[in-house]
Amino acid sequence: MSKLRLAAAALLLLWAGFWAFFAFAQAPPLPIATGAALVLFAVPLIAWRWRGPGGTVLAAEGLALLAWVTQYLRNPPPTTFLLILTLALPPLLAGILLIADAWKPSPSDLTQGCS
Repeated sequence: MSKLRLAAAALLLLWAGFWAFFAFAQAPPLPIATGAALVLFAVPLIAWRWRGPGGTVLAAEGLALLAWVTQYLRNPPPTTFLLILTLALPPLLAGILLIADAWKPSPSDLTQGCS
């Protein structure tokens, strides 16, 4: 496993775990929060299996969350900054890492050109 993929996995695990806990910590859990938590875990699993397309979906999810936080939500600037750091930035960065890992040539590709 490459370092890029490992870094993306760690980032996604922390991100999804934090927001899933946040969704389930309320009593009683709301159906919309439960659905959102399931999506937060489903997208990283898809991205783990198929790095290129999954990384693209994660990056798009991060951009969509960034637009939602900055355009739709009307929060004070410190809250907006915190939401960007904790909600939008992790999937965007993990998606970029997975795309970079998918585009990186494998060692077998490098040795085939030498013969």
